[in-house]
Formats: sequence, structure tokens, C-alpha cells
Amino acid sequence: MMRVLIPVDGSAPAVRAVEYALALCAQEGLALELTLLNVQPALSGAVASFIDKSVIGEYHDEQAQAALAEALAKLEHSGIPYTTEFRIGHHADEIQALVADQPIDAIFMGTRGHGGVAGLLLGSVANQVLSVVDVPVTLIK
Repeated sequence: MMRVLIPVDGSAPAVRAVEYALALCAQEGLALELTLLNVQPALSGAVASFIDKSVIGEYHDEQAQAALAEALAKLEHSGIPYTTEFRIGHHADEIQALVADQPIDAIFMGTRGHGGVAGLLLGSVANQVLSVVDVPVTLIK
């Protein structure tokens, strides 16, 4: 079984990466096990010092659930095994850390994502991931 990481930020390219994985299973008969990763950027120290940590945690949880919702809906009845991961930090660093921590065989990721706080998969993040991981990366437009 091939273990695939799909970074998900709720953007159309991220959802298409999930659809790509589903198509590989359906059309090619590949056996995949998916890990969906959502990375929320850490708030700056100045902001964090004025807002209670529990409020920040709730905010990150809500943003992660919203970002994962459409991808999870696509997987709900697929029968493909999957897990979800949620991390806070720099996007490429967290993707690299997950690949180092878990047995990941490949990454399928969108090339563009949302901007700002909701952002995950900007083209620059895809480029950064390509330079820091040692597994094959399939970029989805």
C-alpha cells in the first residue's frame, strides 16, 4: 500500500489533489493510504501575548476543520483509508517534519492555495517542499 501525504488548505487545487488520489485508486487500481495535513501559521508573538491561548487554539481548530471539510467530504464514502493531521507552523517545514516522522511514500499537493492566514499551498510553498523532501512530489494545478 502506498502512503501519500496530501497537504490541504481548502483551496480548489488541494481538493483536486484528493480527487487525483481517488482517480488513481478507481482507474488504476492503486491501493493508497492517505494522510491529509492542514498547517495553520503560528500567530506572531505580539498577537499571541494579547489573546488567550485557548482562544488561539480554538481559532486554529476551526480554521483546520474548515480547510479539511471539502476534502473529507470527497473521501467519506470512498473506502480509501485516511488520517488527518493538524499542525501549527511554517508550511514547508511542517510538511518536511511529517515526512520525516511518518512512512510517507509520496506527496500530492496543489500548486496554489489561499493567501494570508488561510493559506497553505502557494506556489512558493510547493517549491520549498520540492527542495526539502526526499519523496516524489506530484503537483496538481
